[in-house]
Amino acid sequence: MQLVELQEAKQRFRRRGLGLAAVTYDSPATLVEFAATQHIDYPLLADPGSEIIRAFDVLDPDNSDFNRAGDGSAPKDMAYPGYFVIDREGRITAKFFEAIYSDRHTPNNVLGSLYPGGSAGSRVRSRHLTAQPGQSDRIAAPGNRVTLFVEISLPHGVHVYAPGVEKYLPLELRLEPPAPFETRPPLYPAPRVLEIPVIHESVPVYEKHLRVSVDLIVPGRSRKFLSSLQEAPEQYQEFEIPGTLRYQACDAKVCYRPEEARWSWRLGVKLRNIPRASPENRRS
Repeated sequence: MQLVELQEAKQRFRRRGLGLAAVTYDSPATLVEFAATQHIDYPLLADPGSEIIRAFDVLDPDNSDFNRAGDGSAPKDMAYPGYFVIDREGRITAKFFEAIYSDRHTPNNVLGSLYPGGSAGSRVRSRHLTAQPGQSDRIAAPGNRVTLFVEISLPHGVHVYAPGVEKYLPLELRLEPPAPFETRPPLYPAPRVLEIPVIHESVPVYEKHLRVSVDLIVPGRSRKFLSSLQEAPEQYQEFEIPGTLRYQACDAKVCYRPEEARWSWRLGVKLRNIPRASPENRRS
């Protein structure tokens, strides 16, 4: 599935000066067939003995996410799903790996982490700030990791407090995804330390512009969720993910009462039916 997603995102990587290559435990014959049927035109590197996978220390030791039946029928010597970013000197500059197959970064999620951006939605205007939600992907597949974010703009002279502040209400982004979606903790930027000599305080704050992001995991192992998608496999189902931003804004003279800004992200989820290799090229 990731190989097809990478092909779809190839031009977005190329615009950033990034080339693509994939390593799998499959045989050359399997990859030749797969590339032809899925129209993949970037290099697919066969590692049937998983030597490269082991050398990069990304071998999944038990493939337990696949072998749900517990009968030993899971594929052997698979890698954890993920990405390495390698510079021109062959140095790894970033990596995106998770421990299970049903938690996979999308190509847009990776690009958004390397070069913050993504598909932006409508602005939400609240007292003392403007919030513009966005997301790395509009449509995802079960098991994908999608980044949801909000770009926050503050007027000149106004600040909000960063997480870790004492005696004040910090900025907080909360998501309420429907079950069985999962989220990871929000990522906040580094704050500026504001000195307030009059009251002898030093407080972490945000000013002008900042971005807060959260990774959302599309369910990949829930039978009930997958069954609901299989009822209409050619269509995508849209899900609403409400978000709430809590904050307390202050200027040079006044700290205002706490406020909230609310909005919802919408994410389409669709099954990807990737055909298996022909019997003679399947790995036993």
